Amino acid sequence: MKKIFYCLLLTAAAHTNTVLACNACGCSASNQYMGLLPQTNTNFVGFQYLYRSFSTQHTEEMGNIMPGTTYENYQTMQVWGRVNINKALQVMAFVPYTINTQHQDGQPLATIQGLGDASVIVNYKILNKDGCPWHHSLIGGVGLKLPTGKYDPQSGATEEGLPNIQPGTHSWDILGNANYTIRHNSIGLNVDASYTATTANKESYKFGNRLSVGCLGFYQLQKGKFMLLPQLGVRYGHAAKDYTNYAAGITDEDGGGWQLYASQGAQAYYKKLGLQLTCYEPIAQHYVSGLVNTRFRIETGVIVVIN
Repeated sequence: MKKIFYCLLLTAAAHTNTVLACNACGCSASNQYMGLLPQTNTNFVGFQYLYRSFSTQHTEEMGNIMPGTTYENYQTMQVWGRVNINKALQVMAFVPYTINTQHQDGQPLATIQGLGDASVIVNYKILNKDGCPWHHSLIGGVGLKLPTGKYDPQSGATEEGLPNIQPGTHSWDILGNANYTIRHNSIGLNVDASYTATTANKESYKFGNRLSVGCLGFYQLQKGKFMLLPQLGVRYGHAAKDYTNYAAGITDEDGGGWQLYASQGAQAYYKKLGLQLTCYEPIAQHYVSGLVNTRFRIETGVIVVIN
């Protein structure tokens, strides 16, 4: 197995709602983090599971939700894969299915599930030097998030002020990413950045543009056809304010914010099979004027190389 790795972050847009939305519900934007993958010249298919948990402080002014603390849990199960067009170009695609829930005082407020918004991205291998003992690679690309997900602006959940719980968005969003990896023998460092430029949906709701930047260190342990990659890193995310009515230029003044995570995880590969598990813990954050707090995130998955 060639010892070539890279990290790609594909950020999908946050879920949306009508202008009746609550201003302080946990962000359900799903960062589709794929981790360090071997053999950039191969094709593969995979399955990912992502779990995110938030707590939200509500006041009397926040829609029809009673004052207090609610807890939002977002689960995403998605099929994804990569196809190499030639030595320089590759296409990656994602089809998610989401299950989103909200609870308050131990009582369920809403559960909505359905097909999410699919994403497609085209990457170009700008640099790929696999020398000994140094390796460098630089990959960049652009893509689209498609409005394929389930979205009902007249649903009871939307009317009760749950802007992020819908599986889909009804919007087309532009995706961009860049990724650089440097490795010396078995020790490596990866830096990546991803940006999502959102558009307004048919209901004139527009989630804020999003930026994510990460730095990840990894170490390679290999014996025969088995390889283990323990990893440690940090990730920063920033979200601009949402537009509750984009046509009228009305923004959510309490929206937007930033989050900083520490991550730890590992990946294991044997022949054509790969497994991954990453856990994220917030170490600093200020989101929705401090009313929303990220609790933790877990991402796991499996890939199968098909050539």
